[in-house]
Amino acid sequence: MRKPSLLPIVALLALVAAALACSLPVGGPSRPGAEIPVSEAAADRAEHAVRTALEAAAQTRSFTITLSQAEVTSWVVLRAGEYALQVGEKVPLDNLQIYLDDGVIRLYGDYDDRGVAAQALVTVRPSVTPAGLVDAQITAAQVGPVTLGDADLQSLNAAVQDALRALNDRLAGSYRVIGLLIDDGSAVLSGAVTGD
Repeated sequence: MRKPSLLPIVALLALVAAALACSLPVGGPSRPGAEIPVSEAAADRAEHAVRTALEAAAQTRSFTITLSQAEVTSWVVLRAGEYALQVGEKVPLDNLQIYLDDGVIRLYGDYDDRGVAAQALVTVRPSVTPAGLVDAQITAAQVGPVTLGDADLQSLNAAVQDALRALNDRLAGSYRVIGLLIDDGSAVLSGAVTGD
């Protein structure tokens, strides 16, 4: 009597292991702060702060907008997806949290691509150009255990510059950004009205 071959069983186990490996979370960077609560009320406060500041700017010719990281996170999580879809994009991170401190914006969330799930952390340093426009550079990014290299950061920064170009085209001739302060969980954007 012939012994049964173990080859089919080993092949089946290898296939199961490969399938599991493709769907297992691979970990990643730690959350840079406490979890930020997301709420409709905070998203509404963000919209109200921007609308109120710009309406007042019609009279005063200047504006200051102050937003907390809860307001920014809530607005992006609950409202930015609509805007992204309108231009054929998608917010790339789920369960997004936006931390504002030390002059940088840290985006933390879940990244899922083709069954590989990982936490991701992207550090962005925003600035104001001499022309009064908003600029930003991604200075670091980690997806799962992998820290992205310079070539990947250059590619991401090219996409950021494209998005900022659209924003700055809408601001140009109407508003000039004078200052941007990011610290201690809030962002303060100040500027002047330049158009009629």
